Formats: sequence, structure tokens, C-alpha cells
Amino acid sequence: KFTGVSELTFTPARPFAFDTSYQVELQAVETRDGVMEAPPKDQWGEKWNYAFKTPKFAFLSWAPSDLDLAKTTATMEITFSGAVLGNLARASMTFSVDGKPPATVQVLSSPTPNIVLVQLKDPRIKVGSKLGLSIKKGVPSAIGTTADGDE
Repeated sequence: KFTGVSELTFTPARPFAFDTSYQVELQAVETRDGVMEAPPKDQWGEKWNYAFKTPKFAFLSWAPSDLDLAKTTATMEITFSGAVLGNLARASMTFSVDGKPPATVQVLSSPTPNIVLVQLKDPRIKVGSKLGLSIKKGVPSAIGTTADGDE
């Protein structure tokens, strides 16, 4: 897909597999002025290929995105290296407020496929409260790969 004067964006039909090496080679591109062929392999100049490796599927971080002390709620973003389905990922997570389970945990809709948004509600949520997250081994990605456990 053309995205700029000197930029093309490739969007795969399916997500790339995790922890996998890929090699991409562009052989020709159609422009307003006609088709441009890649330079011959033995010619100097920039080559039209690119190699990359996708990261393994893993838990990356968690951080608050909203804290409402009046309503005793904390909304947390739990970030993974790839797309996840929030309700499936939630089944592998345990939350705590000052070492005890929160009164309620609600999975919210996330606009970003690799982030699970959860809202914790508990009367113990206040300045100085310690929020905890434990993730069991085997959190599934949206394509079925599982992550190692992390705390």
C-alpha cells in the first residue's frame, strides 16, 4: 500500500508468527511514472529487501491509565508483545490491592489489540495502596501462542 512519496506499507493478511525470522524482497513497484524494477543484485545501490524477526509472545508491562480515588477505582493497562483477547487473558491473571483480592475486576474494551484494560474497584484503593498482578504461564495470544508466566 502506498503511504508516502518514498514509503510503502505492507499489511499481512494474517498476523506474523511470534519469534520467527522473515525475509522480504520487493521485485518491482508500480508508480505514477510506470513500473520501477529493483536494481540487479550485482549493481551498487540500495537493495530492495529487508530481514526482521518478530518478538516472542510475552507480557511486557502494566501501568495505571486512570486512578479515581473518590470512586476507589484503578484502570490498568496490561501490555503484551502481540494481540490478545482480553477475556481469555484475564483468566490467567490474579490481581491484588494491598495483598488481598480486589472487590471487583472488570475487563474493559481496549482500542489497542496488544493491551488488556482492566478496572479494579475496591474500598482499599487510596494513595499508597499497593496494586499487584500475577500472570500464570500460558496466557494465550490472539493467534494461539502462549506466554511464559510473569509477575
